[in-house]
Amino acid sequence: MSKHFFGDTAVLLGRSLRHITRSVDTIVTTAIMPIAMMLMFVYVFGGAIKTSADSYVNYLLPGIRRDLDLLEHSLLRAAREAGLRWRDIAGALGLDSPQAAQQRLARLDGRATAEEPGA
Repeated sequence: MSKHFFGDTAVLLGRSLRHITRSVDTIVTTAIMPIAMMLMFVYVFGGAIKTSADSYVNYLLPGIRRDLDLLEHSLLRAAREAGLRWRDIAGALGLDSPQAAQQRLARLDGRATAEEPGA
């Protein structure tokens, strides 16, 4: 492993984040795709389940939220294991302080363990 591994990783992460935020199609895709997927599941696939649309939405949204929480949890863990500092993670998440990033991971840790089978 190179002695500049962590610094190089942080530089590449910063470049990737700048590229993503400057790419309008990426921003539109990440903003619109979740909404489009939810509408598709509710109105296209939701009709296959004999229930009202409102109750299907109430069933669907917590599942989407859980999946996103688990994804964010695994990404934060991977960032820490890669050696990124809390300050760098907080900046990438748009948080004001390293403590806010730590608190976010702690909340996600609680949700992840609460959702494990047998927990």
